[in-house]
Amino acid sequence: MNGAPEPGIRETARFGVVDIGSNSVRLVVYDGLHRAPLALLNEKAICRLGEGIEESGRLDAAGVGRALAALGRFRTLLAGLGAAETDAFATAAVRRAADRDRFLALAARALGRPVAVLSGEEEARATALGVAGGLHGVRGLVADLGGGSIEFARVEGGRVTPLASLPVGTLSLRPALARGRRAAAEEAARALAPPPALAEAARDGRLYLVGGGWRAIARIHLGLGRSPLPVVHGLALGRSELLALLAEIRELRPERLARLPGLGRRRVETLPAAALLLEVLLRHLTPGELVFSATGLREGRLFARLGEEAMARDPLLEGARRLAAGEARDPAFAGVLADWLAPLLSPPSSDLGRLQRAAVLLSDVGWREHPDSRAGATFARLSRFPFLGIDHPGRIFLARAVFLRYGGAPKDRALRPFLELLDPETRRAAAALGAAMHLAYRLSGGVGELLARSRLRLLEEEVLLEVPGDLLPPDPSVLGGRLRRLAKALERPRHRLRAV
Repeated sequence: MNGAPEPGIRETARFGVVDIGSNSVRLVVYDGLHRAPLALLNEKAICRLGEGIEESGRLDAAGVGRALAALGRFRTLLAGLGAAETDAFATAAVRRAADRDRFLALAARALGRPVAVLSGEEEARATALGVAGGLHGVRGLVADLGGGSIEFARVEGGRVTPLASLPVGTLSLRPALARGRRAAAEEAARALAPPPALAEAARDGRLYLVGGGWRAIARIHLGLGRSPLPVVHGLALGRSELLALLAEIRELRPERLARLPGLGRRRVETLPAAALLLEVLLRHLTPGELVFSATGLREGRLFARLGEEAMARDPLLEGARRLAAGEARDPAFAGVLADWLAPLLSPPSSDLGRLQRAAVLLSDVGWREHPDSRAGATFARLSRFPFLGIDHPGRIFLARAVFLRYGGAPKDRALRPFLELLDPETRRAAAALGAAMHLAYRLSGGVGELLARSRLRLLEEEVLLEVPGDLLPPDPSVLGGRLRRLAKALERPRHRLRAV
């Protein structure tokens, strides 16, 4: 285990994705074509190409003008950012439009490259791949809400199976909403009547929600203070909890919604349709848990270009390695530290084991912070960092362990709401790992060859630290206090420091 990204990952300088949707046209430029991509630029233009397509069968003329202007700007941005590759595609509105060929020709001219049109099956498959690659242990039904359609796919055992593409979305439902909520609910219910395979895939399992309209609902939940961690990706809610939230949203005035973090006037305009579609979907389906995903179609298109070896890598560990490679003082120290900590680490294939190893990789990324605020600043950063392959409890585990590595107070009151996201066993594991890393860095000064000369042993009733005499500080109590904290976290009644 080391801090640098492992070899064998296919990478490019920068990778661009242009997504021409029914409601918006978006450009995302990633830092490379690899397993843990980070967005260097994420720009959206609300164009509403699909406005009125139900009646006219054609793309909205004003929307076409806005889209072409956005694509022209995207061409300039892609060149300026030096994107080595760009994947450009269009979805439901263009797919259904009678004048799609004309639009595609104009779009290719504006963007400077051809634009593919995805079928509903291709869209569902890529979205599910993006969810499966962006979260850990994905198993269940993926639903992606767009302006003109909802795509469904099942993920199980790493395999993606497209199930359906239903022709209803936030834009296509707006005419019905103008006639009243009851009329819109009836239309949504007809459009969303699930095929048997869809209902079976969602029964009592997980339903993964993708799309800006549904992510806005997650932001409302966060904006109302229902979670201490303001991160949409990986947010999990129960079915009854989400239905109660949707009922609450119906009563909130648009002005109140627009003031919540992450929402604006244009998103609020499509929110009633997004909320109604989700409510109707939950009446049809009976998932046990709903999980919001920030990764979807665009990331799925990126992941589809990677080989099996790269996709088999853990995105959390890969992201942690990349962050450490750029910010730790000595990224290779993480490998020595992991060996030293081996007595208290779970197997690397376990859920806890992968979190522990990610925390080890990240254990030195906060050294540039001021000592007085280092622990808290690193907790805030790691709990919100755009890691893939991690849920909310996992984020708090990482942040908590590194917080304690930097000497943060174990009973810091500011962290109490976050710790409620961890079960008691995981909370104890984070405390033990943080205390052990705090001891290791104090003992070795972050020098791998020095740490390797000592040994940490976990005995039945005792935590024993064996240290060469020339490595002992003049006042052994400097290590003794940290060793005592580790013994307490590991629920060992005794601790001992022995010179060897």
